[in-house]
Parts: sequence; C-alpha cells; structure tokens
Amino acid sequence: MNFLSSEKIRQTEWKLNTKHLSKEAKKPGLIRGKLQPWALPVSCAHENLHESIRDGAIKYFRHNWINWHMSAQMNYPTNHLCSSQVMAVNCMFPFMYDPEGLRTFLSPIFKDIQEVLPIEAPGQYLAFEWIGPINYLHEEPKLGTKRRRGLGNTSIDFAILVRTSTQKTRMVLTEWKYVENYPKVNIRRRSDGTDRLTVYKPFLEDDNSPILLSKLQSVDDLFYEPIYQAVRHLLMAQEIRKHHTEIDEVVVLHMRSERNQFLMENPSPGLAQGETVYDDIRAVMREPGMLVDVGYEKIINSEQFPDRERAQLLTYLTERYSVGQ
Repeated sequence: MNFLSSEKIRQTEWKLNTKHLSKEAKKPGLIRGKLQPWALPVSCAHENLHESIRDGAIKYFRHNWINWHMSAQMNYPTNHLCSSQVMAVNCMFPFMYDPEGLRTFLSPIFKDIQEVLPIEAPGQYLAFEWIGPINYLHEEPKLGTKRRRGLGNTSIDFAILVRTSTQKTRMVLTEWKYVENYPKVNIRRRSDGTDRLTVYKPFLEDDNSPILLSKLQSVDDLFYEPIYQAVRHLLMAQEIRKHHTEIDEVVVLHMRSERNQFLMENPSPGLAQGETVYDDIRAVMREPGMLVDVGYEKIINSEQFPDRERAQLLTYLTERYSVGQ
C-alpha cells in the first residue's frame, strides 16, 4: 500500500472520530463525480481547516486572490482531506503573526536564524502561495493576462524572510509535500504539445544558473516530478537574488513526510541515483546548500506549541497527520 492510500484510510478514520468536525462533515464528499469517505461534503469544505485559523486563512486567501487547489467552491479550500496545501495552512498559519514561534519552528533547520522579518505586510511573517512582485521566470498566466497566486505559474507554498546571526537577509521558499505520488514519466511536453523547456531554457543556460547543465546527460532528465518543480523553485530563487539586492540569500526548502518513500525515489533515468531524489538534484547544483529537504515529522513538536491553546492545536495535528509524536 502506498502512502497516499494509507493516508486516505487515516483521514477517513480521523474524520469519523474527531470532535473537530460537524455531524454533516462526517458524511462522504464528492471528488471527481464520486462520493469518497476521505473527503468532506463540498458544503463543509471550510472544516478542512482547524477552527482556530479557519476564518483568518480563508480571509487571507480571498483578500490576496489566492487559488485553493482542487477547490470545488470559490474562495474555500478543497474538500479533499489529503490536500498538501490544506496541511501546510493547518500547520503553518498559526505562525502567521508569531515571529518567535516561527523562529522556533525553523531553528532546527536553520540554526543561524536570529530573527524572522515581516513579509508582504507589517506584522505578517508568512506569505502563502507567493509569486512575488515580478514575473521572475517569464511564465504566461494560465487564465487571462494577470498572474494569480497558486494557479498557472510557479508559486511558493509559503515564503519567509529572516535575518541570520551574520546579519544577512535570507528568503526561504518553502514547498510542502504530503501524499504526492507522481507518475514516473517525462513531462517536458505539455498535453497540447508545447515544450516546457522553452520558458526555462534561458535561466538554465545563464552563467549563474543553480543547475550545472554540464553534469546532465540530457536536459530532459530534469523533466520528472518532483525534480521539475524543485528546479523551477531554484531558478526562481536565483532570479530573486538577482532582482532584490536587499536579499542576500535565497534557500529552497521542501518539507515532506518521512513516510512517503515513493516521493524520495528518483524517477529520472539520466540522473545519478543516490540515496534520495533530493540528493540527486543537489549533485547537479552549483550551490547544493540552496536546496534543503526535511521531514516535517521531525520538526513539528511541543516546543512550538508551548501554551494551552497551541497544545490543543498540536493534538489536532498529531491525530490528523501523525506529527509531533
């Protein structure tokens, strides 16, 4: 049984037994035309978020015109209980206005963080589905002429700004992985036949590109997930560094599950096979330290949830996602 299948079972059991959902929400939910036990009814999709952050997160996404992935109801999260985006919001939105809590969360990953800095607005310390003020990778919007966060262009699950102990400003571009289960196929060509390489080729061939093309057998080796996504994040990181002199460093962080072993396998036949797919990506990078991957099970713990209210949230996250144990 793969991780996605086992988590569907976990989420179904949690759904039926938790006190955090209404009676109506415990009914099967419609996903792609079929009622599924591991989904909420569409009318209860808002209950996919913990009650302590629900209103704030929905308001933030609506205010910033952010797309909820797989949403069946405008301006509300998906009713799919195994959503990575929903998990990221459940785990991280509690730190939206809490720089010290966020610093504690990040400190096991980046030991040199001295302070978390505001981002996007005064008093706010996370920016979800961040695309920045510039179209860094010259991507065409998927719908219309205006870029939209979380839809049709490279979006970062959440971005963070910090000051390090050496007084450098670092941006952390974070991708949150949960049950991702990618087919091991090359995706260079879109379904309409267009070539994805066309957009990213100038950045890959740049003298300062984070990817060393000389270490590849073929550029096609980059067009397998999650490699392709990580590469776009790294290219975006390089462009941010180029366009924003006030940012000294940009690091790409992929948070993923220790239990999702399928995600850690390298699907690209041309890349050298190391211990994990992330090791293999770092092996073809100019600065391997720009890409960090961490299992969230090791990071989320009681140190970030010291008071009673936060402890109750940690219990919720532990029961639902098996973290903090």
